[in-house]
Amino acid sequence: MTTDLKCRNISIEGTNVCTAKCIFCPREQYKHKLRHMPQEIFNKIIDEAAELGLESIGFGGFGEPLCDPGFMKKVSYAKKKISKLDIQVTSTLFLLNEKLTQYIIKNIDTTHVSFYGMSPETYKNIHGGSLTFEKSKENILRLIEQKRILKSKHPKIIMKFLINEINESEIEQFIAFWEPIVDEVMVWKPHNYLYGRKYRKVDVSNQASCGRPFTNLLYFDIDGRATICCFDFNKELEVGNIKHQTIKEILTGEKLKKLRDLHRDKQYSNLICKSCDQRFLDQDVLVYSTNKNRKVRELSMSRCKY
Repeated sequence: MTTDLKCRNISIEGTNVCTAKCIFCPREQYKHKLRHMPQEIFNKIIDEAAELGLESIGFGGFGEPLCDPGFMKKVSYAKKKISKLDIQVTSTLFLLNEKLTQYIIKNIDTTHVSFYGMSPETYKNIHGGSLTFEKSKENILRLIEQKRILKSKHPKIIMKFLINEINESEIEQFIAFWEPIVDEVMVWKPHNYLYGRKYRKVDVSNQASCGRPFTNLLYFDIDGRATICCFDFNKELEVGNIKHQTIKEILTGEKLKKLRDLHRDKQYSNLICKSCDQRFLDQDVLVYSTNKNRKVRELSMSRCKY
């Protein structure tokens, strides 16, 4: 195993297809073709990351992981390659069925559930797409019940609530309903997705770095493009591509080196980072969490949660 270069955490966009059209997500500005990541690209990522000390993987990105018909095959390949691999999934669970429920309990360590409304009308107004409040809620409760029946600690279930003027009156209801029956509930102010949304104010005079370029944490999209930022939905900060490079080449390549130099020197004028809210530490964006140790900007496989 390589000892001088580590890649302990990665995030993979197994699909960019989504059943939702959440108002927080700038899908109308997304430029790439909708498709699922080919298995061979996924395998190459896992094989190479395993040689670099891979410990955890997050399934998320700009799509709903359960839309990928190859989701279970991908997870199984990763688990077979690294038996103690920590696997996390971000999902609405709207597509959860009995087969997926049993599979997730056996193979997924943490499920981060996006659930932004406590009434059918609010839920539909925020999540949009084909999602329905009743179906998503029923699926989440089924997963909770199956965990109880099987006496399983997995997956850890974290319920996430992003707030705006549509659902802010339902925060207390969200907490009261879910807190007693899941592992954690979180309430956050929404982020900007760089130029995609305008929820948080950005102080351009503050030139702090978010720190992402220095973590060796890579985000791979459906076409193998690698970036260092989960908010870079169009992959404009691409630092390489796994289809014709190795992970080690990406991590030691000129694109990432240049990006690190610009962040180190606080030179953002020619980067999409210049207007990013993630460069400014604001503890108020975390409104509530049952995990008293949770902090804004902590490294977590939940990825884009701060």
